[in-house]
Amino acid sequence: MNTTDILTVNQLLGRLVYFHVLFIDPALPTSWTPPPSTTCCHHDRREPQPPTRIDLRATPWAALTQINDSLGGGACRENDSDRCCPACRIHACAAAVADCWIVTEHHAYCDDPLIHDDTRRAWSDTVADRITPVFSRLYQTPCARSANAHTASQPPAGQFPLTGELAALWSETSRATPVISWLNHCAGLGDIAHRLRQRSPL
Repeated sequence: MNTTDILTVNQLLGRLVYFHVLFIDPALPTSWTPPPSTTCCHHDRREPQPPTRIDLRATPWAALTQINDSLGGGACRENDSDRCCPACRIHACAAAVADCWIVTEHHAYCDDPLIHDDTRRAWSDTVADRITPVFSRLYQTPCARSANAHTASQPPAGQFPLTGELAALWSETSRATPVISWLNHCAGLGDIAHRLRQRSPL
């Protein structure tokens, strides 16, 4: 990645933090629970290889892990940070963030019945599958699991504009221009709901 790409990634991380802190976190339903912890790709192996050591706390990606921690989300169920895959940790954090965004957006302005858990988890994994390879390329941390990821369906942007934009922006991080979106003019989920109602056919 060149300097411009790195700046773009940092801007996208900042945008994620902005929307989470000001829009999602205040409206997160108390009934939401984070996705269950999984085992990272290094601990999945019979003879795990030592992973690339990255102090995430010293990188801009600490923002993502801090949000995950505030949500009570887990990472690797082995709880062995010295031997865990850092890319798998980013994937777990991104999936937890996406999951709470989907639930919060649905609760705020969707009239449809509750989303099936399997569908919601698949959407969350899709968002995480978009974010994790960016981290892996930036820090040159190969991850067996993310390398074999198969992107599934994603939340429809017309119903989940914040989560839909999150998935779209991270699938194309080579853009060097600021993100121009109608979401920039919203001050909260109420504004988004109002805009969605205006767009809906009578």
